[in-house]
Amino acid sequence: ATPPVPLPVPPPSVPAPIAAAASAVPTPPQAFSGMSKRDLILQFITVFGTRNSLSQNFAELIKRSPPKQAEEIKKAVDINELIEELIPLYEKYFTAEELKVFLSFYLSAEGQKLIRTLPKLTEDSVGVSLKYFKAKLPQTTKEKK
Repeated sequence: ATPPVPLPVPPPSVPAPIAAAASAVPTPPQAFSGMSKRDLILQFITVFGTRNSLSQNFAELIKRSPPKQAEEIKKAVDINELIEELIPLYEKYFTAEELKVFLSFYLSAEGQKLIRTLPKLTEDSVGVSLKYFKAKLPQTTKEKK
């Protein structure tokens, strides 16, 4: 298997509140008061894992594509451009104050655990749901006969 292609995604600038979040001390929403809404959105996209997820999905697409198509995709797709396209959605649905609260939470130890756990929780939930429906559907079919 070919290793994933490193992506040309520069790390976002990290303001002091984000850098300080590495400590055990929770970051209060007020710590983000000097940031523009756009910067709050970009930090949220990074902290929540959206940037990383997009980059991983892009690398997986490249890996699974035939070489010629992979080269075309690499030339055409820029994760940073895609993120720029997403910014208006965040602007539409979230206020700056909400983004500050989200950042405060997702930078906490509990928020980081939630970010790490949600993909596995979702995967496990799908498995439990499928097992449940498989067990219930035969009974439903028998009842209708």
